[in-house]
Amino acid sequence: MPLDPSQAAKILECTPFSIRKLLRKGKLKGKKDSKGKWSIQPSDLEAFIQRKAFTVSEWAERTGYHPETIRRWLRQNIIPGEKDGQWIATSIGRKLKKTKKK
Repeated sequence: MPLDPSQAAKILECTPFSIRKLLRKGKLKGKKDSKGKWSIQPSDLEAFIQRKAFTVSEWAERTGYHPETIRRWLRQNIIPGEKDGQWIATSIGRKLKKTKKK
């Protein structure tokens, strides 16, 4: 059964807005119906999760953290990655999520 962006967001621990942005950019596979509503096959979401490497921008989109924060964590080896012209995070933990400022 297909998922809507809200359901996918709960699985990825991000916002529905982030999911729709990934869908529009083609980074997450999905389809729009005749009413303009997105649907995502569970297998497509799983394929997205299983990707082995993410750019700093992709990681920032998925988590809501600022790209400079991700770069700093990569430099400090807080998250694993490698630099070959630009940073690539090679292992993304789904448990890490942004907390709201009070």
